[in-house]
Amino acid sequence: MHIIATQTVQLDQAAMAVDLDQSAADVAFLSFTDSDLAAMARAVSAHAGAPATWRFASLTHLQHPYSVDLYLEKTLAHASFILVRLLGGMDYWRYGVEELAALARKRGIKLAIVPGDDRGDPRLEAASTLPAETLRQLWARMLEGGPENFRACVGLAEGRATGPAPETLPALLRFGAGSFEAPAETPPAAPRAALLFYRSTLMAEDTAAIAALAQALAMRGLGVASLAVTSLKDPAALTLLQSELASFKPDVILSATAFSALGDEAAATPLAGCDAPVLQVIMAGSDEAQWHGSPRGLSSTDLTMHVALPEFDGRIAAGLISFKDQASADPLLEFGRRTHRPSALHIAHVADQALGLALLRRLAPEARKIAFVLSDYPGKDGREGYALGLDTPASVAAMAAVLREAGYDIGKLPEAAAMMADLTR
Repeated sequence: MHIIATQTVQLDQAAMAVDLDQSAADVAFLSFTDSDLAAMARAVSAHAGAPATWRFASLTHLQHPYSVDLYLEKTLAHASFILVRLLGGMDYWRYGVEELAALARKRGIKLAIVPGDDRGDPRLEAASTLPAETLRQLWARMLEGGPENFRACVGLAEGRATGPAPETLPALLRFGAGSFEAPAETPPAAPRAALLFYRSTLMAEDTAAIAALAQALAMRGLGVASLAVTSLKDPAALTLLQSELASFKPDVILSATAFSALGDEAAATPLAGCDAPVLQVIMAGSDEAQWHGSPRGLSSTDLTMHVALPEFDGRIAAGLISFKDQASADPLLEFGRRTHRPSALHIAHVADQALGLALLRRLAPEARKIAFVLSDYPGKDGREGYALGLDTPASVAAMAAVLREAGYDIGKLPEAAAMMADLTR
């Protein structure tokens, strides 16, 4: 079977087999996230006269069992040290973990498979061949991030001495002060926008899209605070974030963090206390050609992480701001960095939405105009305002009651049957 060598990520490519066609090297690093791969590659390149050769691979390319088999045979079988950072745990790459564990024991390879988040997975430790203490140090350093910690991971992989503990970075970092935030002449009473994104994006120096969005917001007269957070589920980051937001008092929040911030059904989103709309902005995991070529645009992964799950927090999907861009491969590493390229057209659309919502928030309730939009499925009676398992007229009445209590002049709504009769005449 002939497989074309490629570095292109395809939408929903779990069923696709690709051949990365990399030559053998001393050390290999694998991860699902481009920020991990870019940060580690930069740490390797910064070490002049490195005693080891390195290869990098995105686990996104290694979803098909045949892709895994090819990469193990061509590249990993000849390595002396393999480091894998596995976002999602064992179940997200079970075949790869099992085959790597078998290969490492057969060939005497030092294998470290660490979680991609702060949740431990004993199965990954069992699959690895390194001592538990070494695994914990690699895990802690990669979880913390930053240049010093990635350089320490390079040292561990190459057999050089490193410090005993990871460098601790702030859970929340300000970004861009003095370069693209609101101009000095912006009036103090101007509407304000808080822009949240992952600290890993900042550490990977992949902030072009964030900077472009912040600039677009500032150009529309918004005061902007750009904040890089470890996670909206990190207690340390949340404490700092809530303090920053309470002081800044945003009229609109734009979040480029994925997933849902809710830990359980009883939890409250950390952004709820701001009484401001939260726009979910999307940094796409695919390139622009793939986005245009797909009937739904976003990949299933992006739809899940950036649309479906954030809706649990009440975030409003605002659209994407960037596409992935593939750099030329470094011949020494056989790896090309993938970064987020800003999309000016989409950024303008998101910034316009943010400005509109910020201005709307400052209007008194009686000055706002509210519309209820109900679905209509033609061709069959009884499907007007149809929603499976939901009573649409009752939902409209309930929302109207909430708005009335908040000071909106809703007026008297007709009973459910009369309402639907009026709408379907």
